[in-house]
Amino acid sequence: MKRNISIILMALSALFVFLGCNDVVLEEGNQDVGYLSVSLGRDDAVISKAITEPSADMAFKVEVYKGNELVASTDDHRKLTELAPLTLRVGTYRVVASYGDNKTGFDAPYYVGVSENVVVERDKVTKSEIVCTLANVMVTVNFDETIKSNFKSYSVFVEDGTDNGGLTFSAGNLGATGYIPATGILEWELTLEKSDGTPYKTSGAYDKVQARQHFNLNFSLDEMEESGYGAIRLEVNDELVEQEFNLELDFSESELPSFSSNDGFNVTNQMSVIVGDESEKILTFTAPEGIRSMILAVDGNVATRSDVPMKWYELVEASDEVIADLAAKGIKTQSIAFGATSASVDMTEYISVLPPGNYNFDVTVYDTKGHVSECPIDFNVVSDFNAEITEVTPWAEFAVIKGEYFSETAPEAGIFMYRKASESSWRRFSSPLVCNTSSKTFTGEIGGLDPECKYVIKAVSADEASAKEVEFTTAQAQTLYNMSFNDWYQDDKVWYPFAKGASPNVWDSANTATASFGGSSTTPEYSHVVSGTAARMESKYVVIAFAAGNIYTGNFGSINGLGAILDWGASFSSRPVALKGWYDYSPAAINRTKSPYDDLKGQKDKCQLMVLLTDWTEQFEINTTDGKFVDFDNDPNIIGFGKYQSDVTTGGYREFVIPIEYRNSRTPKYIVIVAASSYLGDYFTGGEGSTLYVDEFSLEYDVTRLTEEQKAKVNYR
Repeated sequence: MKRNISIILMALSALFVFLGCNDVVLEEGNQDVGYLSVSLGRDDAVISKAITEPSADMAFKVEVYKGNELVASTDDHRKLTELAPLTLRVGTYRVVASYGDNKTGFDAPYYVGVSENVVVERDKVTKSEIVCTLANVMVTVNFDETIKSNFKSYSVFVEDGTDNGGLTFSAGNLGATGYIPATGILEWELTLEKSDGTPYKTSGAYDKVQARQHFNLNFSLDEMEESGYGAIRLEVNDELVEQEFNLELDFSESELPSFSSNDGFNVTNQMSVIVGDESEKILTFTAPEGIRSMILAVDGNVATRSDVPMKWYELVEASDEVIADLAAKGIKTQSIAFGATSASVDMTEYISVLPPGNYNFDVTVYDTKGHVSECPIDFNVVSDFNAEITEVTPWAEFAVIKGEYFSETAPEAGIFMYRKASESSWRRFSSPLVCNTSSKTFTGEIGGLDPECKYVIKAVSADEASAKEVEFTTAQAQTLYNMSFNDWYQDDKVWYPFAKGASPNVWDSANTATASFGGSSTTPEYSHVVSGTAARMESKYVVIAFAAGNIYTGNFGSINGLGAILDWGASFSSRPVALKGWYDYSPAAINRTKSPYDDLKGQKDKCQLMVLLTDWTEQFEINTTDGKFVDFDNDPNIIGFGKYQSDVTTGGYREFVIPIEYRNSRTPKYIVIVAASSYLGDYFTGGEGSTLYVDEFSLEYDVTRLTEEQKAKVNYR
């Protein structure tokens, strides 16, 4: 059943997010542009009987691609309220519309539609019609009265076979509609519990599962007697055929499977195990009616933390490869014959090599009559000494921790655990600690954190009750508009490093002063790039004065005599640790000088890249005529500063990293980023023809990604 949403998405350019692409042209009067509108519909049909009803509340994401490059997108088609088409360069595009995420969830359909080879012609409006269809698998579950009346509880767990979680259908949500990714697999597990507490489990799987299929799992009970067998009937409606399975379970009186452990290995409660403990840890399982299946679920890597996806091993009639794989992890067991009444698992070596952290280990035994016994083991591996965190200094994507320890042995990083406050799984801290054995203190750095996120950190010790948890919240991680230098527009002879109408502009250059005499010194570069568009700067002599090509955050003020007034700084309040990007430089010999730099004539010119964080009350006014410049060494409002200069001919793009040396812990108000083809251009000194290309600037917020030499310059410690 196809239902059109009757919304024409005339893509208004101001509401799309443009992602640095040469093919996106927004200036008026350009003769190489055409126009694109999008008509969006939705096909709600699944291949089987069940059909979802469309909802007017759905917000579709629309993306426009040129080849593999995303040139425009919006997350909500409903924001497009005016019938104004999207302006694009003439060419062929691919338009993708989608709703939702391709993940497991209730009431979480995922729709996708693609329109290929959409040709935008000059001065014409091209209409792209897209129909979005269900791109994941629909699942519903039903238990009839024979199940509901004979069992105290009943549920079905459904997943896509990837170990990334699934859906549980039980008495409280049987009317729900679930969705799983179309991985080709659908696995289900049925759990029943009689009024006396006797559990039963059985499971199954389907392959060749495809998107748009509806799996409607219906369970019923053929017969139920006080002794003997009952048959659970499973009917499955999918796109191919109605399938019926009889799952025989024995409800007669019998002894259930059970497990036990050796002395000192208490698996009924969460355990704490000292690092390196080699005492015997053996689990023994018995099943008087015979073992049908015995499954071990264990962390995939013994050296990793507990939130690593678990790996499942079937021990009944297990292959030599499975037993060898477990042995390599330190788990000793044997292949179990079908119907055997006992089995054991030796975890001694496995646990003895685990680093500090939280771990899970599950064993599930099914007997030949459908009974099930589960043995979940939750344990902590802890250090044999006490330590605690005393101070945390959070930045945007890393944090500096300080603490003290109370034993003769200095701590190692692995005894510390941290997690997001919103999550339950702890992560092991793995970066090195710097310890002071005389004061018994230590410091360390946690990298890879999310900005503006609350975290908790603690030291896991043998005395768990004394472990002190410390909360901290990371700072924001701002970025700047057009750091990839993809947006430009030209007004007469002047090139501007921002899109027409962009607010705030962020970037500017001295082109306004130089263009009338010798053309723009700073221009967009379309072919010699790292990605998208780059900035090209060339040092020139323009009639009466030397001018370096430059680009900076701020605004051009005015022409002032032979020089200019520039307003340096863009609003900014974060604390990055470095400026990164790419540059290519070809220096010329210095042939234009002004006192006091006359003695430099004939030497090679240098490029300059610079970053500055300040808490000025307003933008800083540079006046090149009067010699008014920032005093980088003594300005008390400077919070952080970094500079790079080079006279090397690179012969192609090179990556640079400029650490920001912090002078205090204040919060910035402005950021200044400058690139110039001649480092003394402000002083009318340099080499004509010195050329600098820059591209793909970014701000680094995680100090753990820097080298030790770069870290030392940041001065964050």
